[in-house]
Amino acid sequence: MAQRPPARYSPNGLLPEDGSIPGPIYEALPIVYLVVAVALVFIVDSPVIFVSSALFGAAGVWVLMMRARFRRDLL
Repeated sequence: MAQRPPARYSPNGLLPEDGSIPGPIYEALPIVYLVVAVALVFIVDSPVIFVSSALFGAAGVWVLMMRARFRRDLL
């Protein structure tokens, strides 16, 4: 398994020097997309929100698939 280089953070400690999202947040985003999409379906009873949450959930699945494909090709 490939080792990741250590993250270098900015002086304020919030963001890496290159301006990207820190690793734990980056890895959790697709799961957050899916959780928010499912929560919106159950909380709000509106056809517009239903379509919006379906698109949001699809974005989460798409990101997970892209990452899996990239990691599989990388190894």
